[in-house]
Amino acid sequence: MKLKNKILLSLFLTVGILFIWNLTAEAKIYDNSKYTIWLPNSYQNTQNTEDSIQEEKDITTIFRLEVTQKQGTDLIVSENYMNYLISIFQQSYGSDFTLISKNITKKSECIGLELQFRETSTGITHYFSVYQFLSDNYSYLLLFGSTNKSYINSVEKNEIVKSFKIKDTVTSSNGIPFTDVSKNSWYYDTVKYTYENNLISGANEYEFRPDAKITRGMIVTILWRMEGKPKVTGIKDFTDVTGQYYYNAVRWAAKNKIVSGYNSGKFGPNDSITREQLAVILNNYAKYKGKNVNVTANTNKYVDLYKVTGYARPAMNWAVAKGVITGKYNGTKVDPQGTASRAEAAGMIYNYCTKIK
Repeated sequence: MKLKNKILLSLFLTVGILFIWNLTAEAKIYDNSKYTIWLPNSYQNTQNTEDSIQEEKDITTIFRLEVTQKQGTDLIVSENYMNYLISIFQQSYGSDFTLISKNITKKSECIGLELQFRETSTGITHYFSVYQFLSDNYSYLLLFGSTNKSYINSVEKNEIVKSFKIKDTVTSSNGIPFTDVSKNSWYYDTVKYTYENNLISGANEYEFRPDAKITRGMIVTILWRMEGKPKVTGIKDFTDVTGQYYYNAVRWAAKNKIVSGYNSGKFGPNDSITREQLAVILNNYAKYKGKNVNVTANTNKYVDLYKVTGYARPAMNWAVAKGVITGKYNGTKVDPQGTASRAEAAGMIYNYCTKIK
């Protein structure tokens, strides 16, 4: 049964964009200054306009791409957006609509959703996937709809998503390329500083992911970059650190006693770190740089300083006294055992670079 195009056409608002496509023996590639995407030749043009691609694979399956001028930094694909789509289907199908499942997903550096519903009268099940890619200039939505269950997780569909590449030039209005860091966020200045000084890169080309955890591998790489990426010899490698991006950074940090490994002979590069552990690492780096770390903090400044683990107290006192670490929860708590986020790490690195002389 053919999908209802009127529903698909009502899903998104669009702005103008021109397409160029090249046909090959196996597939066609839509290519312009903003993006590229690959589609098998089995997909046929149905409604390719200046602002969208819509092609049918067969009578069961349809693909649609929408490009819109980006407004702000908000993601379109979200729980609210998914509920909005459900309401559209409910209005169209009426009592014939039965929701089966809904889910927010991640795939190929984008956010997406999966939606499944059944036409009660016919028993036909519809499967929808929507993926959103963001650049600084545009929002790109890829929609797949099918009544064929095997298609929605097929290799072909996943290859189409993987083929999508954003080409438009990143010229962010807020000075950095990350769509998830707005000028109004508390971490904007620190993320901008660490990005512009080549200390912390994005999780990908378009996202910083400020709430994601900072790992041991990431933090030693930042300090290694601050030190000018020195080469290291004469140190035994950790069993879980071989050729990854943090390889030289880990060896440098371990040799200079900035951070140590585990008794198992492993470093744990992907392990998260707490805020007090991050303070210890920065304190060790300050010692390595010959800085004075013998300072006393105002123990009344934060109500939870008593929770700091014994080994970390000298480092935390130094970090508090020097302003390397600042409070959370309206500045009342230092949250020593809280997992450090990428945004918090950017803040502490910024504070170190600007306050430790």
